Amino acid sequence: MSEITLFRNGRILTSQGWIRNGSLLVKGDRILDVSRTDESLDGDVEIIDARGGEIVPGAIELHAHGGNGHNFKEASETAFQEAINAHLFHGSTSIYPTLSSVNLETAERVIELTTEMMSRPDSPILGLHLEGPYFNENMVGEQSAEHIIPFHPDIYQHIIRSAKCLKRWDAAPELEGAEEFGSYCMRHRVLPSIAHTQATFKDVFNAYEAGFTHVTHFYNGMTYFHKTETSKQEGTVESVLSIPEFTVELIFDGIHLPPAILRMIYVLKGLEKIAIVTNAHTSMGLPESRGRVATMDHMIQVAVKKAGIQFEDAIRMTSETPAKIMGEHHHVGILRKGYDANICIYDNEANLQFVMQKGKVIRNELSSFVNLR
Repeated sequence: MSEITLFRNGRILTSQGWIRNGSLLVKGDRILDVSRTDESLDGDVEIIDARGGEIVPGAIELHAHGGNGHNFKEASETAFQEAINAHLFHGSTSIYPTLSSVNLETAERVIELTTEMMSRPDSPILGLHLEGPYFNENMVGEQSAEHIIPFHPDIYQHIIRSAKCLKRWDAAPELEGAEEFGSYCMRHRVLPSIAHTQATFKDVFNAYEAGFTHVTHFYNGMTYFHKTETSKQEGTVESVLSIPEFTVELIFDGIHLPPAILRMIYVLKGLEKIAIVTNAHTSMGLPESRGRVATMDHMIQVAVKKAGIQFEDAIRMTSETPAKIMGEHHHVGILRKGYDANICIYDNEANLQFVMQKGKVIRNELSSFVNLR
């Protein structure tokens, strides 16, 4: 196999915009160069012809519970690998495995496994995401109600101190102890995120002051503007929108939220404050008859074809923005010299054609147009 891979004949998306008629070089697991000229190299070079398509950064999945018939809470290497493979195939070249509310024993097993798998060369895992168990009992959703509990500082502090893989933890800000939890998370570089909540504006504002800056599957699992017996009341959604510094994640499948609402949030927040996520569960990646859970490349299709969002902006909401939210924008989320070689190619109809993760080809529907020189 060639040491150098040359991508050509496609538009290349960089943080400064599109490069037309340029080229992108990969050596090993890193991007060697992004050029505005069509490079012509001598020697043993693998050439990938994008056929006029779009060469873009691989997606970063901030919120996924599983895939390919497995859930991360199984706490087995097989479950992790099978689920991750499903996300890789559909364009997510980096992932934060998400663990829903479970008992402490299961959480500890998942933490141990995540830590071990993160340490492997070329691992796509960037960290662990805990979704719960500190939620409003009236907004449990698909979470296991028996595992929803109040804050226990001795427990969460021990987990945060010992679990170096933990990068994000979701909670309802109206619960007693939420502000202390948010502050402790931030001091230890764990992102606290608002989720499964009936928070009022006061709760949301106090949470923001304490360190909560992100919102989990925005609109889902939270209250909206509503009328009480005596007055009209803002919900969690409007409270979040009133604080522009919040970043939000959206399930862009057109089902959890209709396309018009997705576009409305895009207009209100802007692409630099929105991360597209799948919130994928066990059935993601399986044949359609086994379940309807959208993949990341499908999310991009919905964004472009149903919500009327430019392809470039949809890609940035799957890559550059999530990288910045998680503080990983120094090596992923952008096509730039020295960054991880996480690269996707879409055709002009936003269909995924090619996936590379840290220099390894995961998916290639351009195979007949790849050659060695």
